[in-house]
Amino acid sequence: ATQKAIAGGADKLAKWMPALEGGDAKSGFALFQALPAGQCLRCHRASDDSHAAGGEAGPNLAGVAKRGDRRYLLESVVNSNAVVVSGYGTVNLELANGGALVGTLIKEEKEHVDVDVAGNRWRVARKDIKSMSTPVSGMPALDAVLTLNEVRDIVAWLATLDKAPKKAKAPEPKLLDISTIKPVVAATVANVDPAVMAAGKQGFMLCMACHGPNAEGTVIAPPLAKSNWVNGPAENLIRIQLRGLNGPLTVSGKAYTLPVPMPPQAQQTDEQIAAVLTYVRNSFGNSAPAVTPEQVKALRGEVGKPMLTEADLVPAK
Repeated sequence: ATQKAIAGGADKLAKWMPALEGGDAKSGFALFQALPAGQCLRCHRASDDSHAAGGEAGPNLAGVAKRGDRRYLLESVVNSNAVVVSGYGTVNLELANGGALVGTLIKEEKEHVDVDVAGNRWRVARKDIKSMSTPVSGMPALDAVLTLNEVRDIVAWLATLDKAPKKAKAPEPKLLDISTIKPVVAATVANVDPAVMAAGKQGFMLCMACHGPNAEGTVIAPPLAKSNWVNGPAENLIRIQLRGLNGPLTVSGKAYTLPVPMPPQAQQTDEQIAAVLTYVRNSFGNSAPAVTPEQVKALRGEVGKPMLTEADLVPAK
């Protein structure tokens, strides 16, 4: 099953329609294995073999050809938030008692919602939910980093994956007692528009897949919480969003070796990038001036240049 999410619409898909025909499946598989910009293997595998190469942060691609036609496959590649596979979209639940829960949406029913929070499966009664955000995919839209021919080959390969993997029975979610969730105290950030912080919080859901829900880092990405880079020159963060980041990075005195590069997020608008950076710079123990869309626009010329390394950044204290 799929959840219809932030629809990019026909306009975003139009330029990629030629990728629906033709393509070399063998080349598409090679791209899946080795494409630096996409880093597909970081999150996906395409086999029923549990020992096969690939990650589990994203859905197993085995059997993906049975989930939809070539248009569905194309949209999944270039506009990942248009169709989010159940079990892989991040949602933010505002609870009736003022608390909040961020996790992966497993299933929606009339009387309840099932979510996975840090490996724990919870069932939340609808009566306990004030609002729920639209599911957001942790997969970046690859339209900013792939060529038309590359997309065509990847779609051709995905169309050959018609053998679905066996599904292990998942444990039944536990009913959540919302009295165990403390109400969220809204932070007041001086000189920052609350609407920008709200938009940035929503945008940060894309970042959680790698940096963690509390921005404390994971095995594949460094922490953003109390980071000297986050609190340093905004120019660094903007350029990283537009060009990506590769190689080792020292954060607040601790060296991190990044197993995979951070791909550029240049497909986002100036406003979206400014909002998420402003949110991160004023959350998780960070405190720094807001980033404006004008600052992002001024650096748009960075798009398309090679990925950054720590040596390319303005030194942060």
